[in-house]
Amino acid sequence: MCGGGYQDGQVLNDLFAKPILETTGTRKNWVDWAKAFGMLMIIYCHCFPKGLEAWLFSFNVALFFFLSGYLTKRDVPIATGLRKIGTMLVVPYLVLSVLKALPEMTTGGNAGWSLLGILLGFNSLHDVMGCGKLWFVFTLIVIKVLFLFFGNKRQGRITMLLICIVGSIIYNQFDSDMSWGLVDVLISMPFFLAGHACREWQPFERLMAAGREASIGWSVAAIIVLTAVTYIVSYFNGWAYLFEAHYGRSIILFAIGATTGIAAVLVMAAKLDKRSSKACRYVSVGSIVTLAYHTDVLHPFTKWIGQQDFSTVVTDGALLAASLLTLLVFIPITMLLSHYLPFIVGGRK
Repeated sequence: MCGGGYQDGQVLNDLFAKPILETTGTRKNWVDWAKAFGMLMIIYCHCFPKGLEAWLFSFNVALFFFLSGYLTKRDVPIATGLRKIGTMLVVPYLVLSVLKALPEMTTGGNAGWSLLGILLGFNSLHDVMGCGKLWFVFTLIVIKVLFLFFGNKRQGRITMLLICIVGSIIYNQFDSDMSWGLVDVLISMPFFLAGHACREWQPFERLMAAGREASIGWSVAAIIVLTAVTYIVSYFNGWAYLFEAHYGRSIILFAIGATTGIAAVLVMAAKLDKRSSKACRYVSVGSIVTLAYHTDVLHPFTKWIGQQDFSTVVTDGALLAASLLTLLVFIPITMLLSHYLPFIVGGRK
């Protein structure tokens, strides 16, 4: 779902200039684990498990913007940066958006509205499907372009951050349910900038190294505490719909919940950093395809589960299992696409 490519994720040094996190080639294993878990949570979120919706919405999309920022370099020549954005994001976005909306394009003279919605980044337009769940990719494209032009200097990054925070606060004063990828930049850019800041902040690498070497007990305890804080904060903040640029009742509560939720995932990912997983790598490579089509694979499972007389706990557990199975289905699909149609996954392998 996110861009940047792991060739962007070169190993940072710690405060004493020693490599501290495991890599395979130029990939960081913990990023693969974080993306895989994040994608599982995205799928699970679209099952709307009772009592967990606000918690899931509070951090799952923000996590991907954070990781995208972490994997993004500065001081890249504009022509090179635009070419990379085009290859890794624009082409997959256009191909998958059109394929996904094709059934509506071919009925009722809706092709024009659907294409316009895709090109402008609307989830839907004139009651016709636009980019749908690929709004995230459209928003990331805009963020990447803005960062390419204005992100090289610290002043530019601070200016973008302040504009987005103030813009989010103003926008949330209006009762709007418009889902537009351009407006979503306001609430998403701060997480992208935070991720990029961590890329160059040496103490972050030290913290990740500490998480990697920590005992299982410490890691589990940290994950439980961070998850509990996220759940409590999200309970008071309500649902945060990033696809509508809504942060819930309070931007401060949203920031706290998103931060602790992301931190919980990073603790888990750091602990797994020593383990290279080809499955996780393919989940990461094919995240944009999974994002576009996961609901189609998931629907038969959720329909069957909904017809059963399960308790809430059992239902939520069954939905989580269905989400995991859906995620696994896309691994062989991604393997085939990366080999035969690599442009659909942004040329990633």
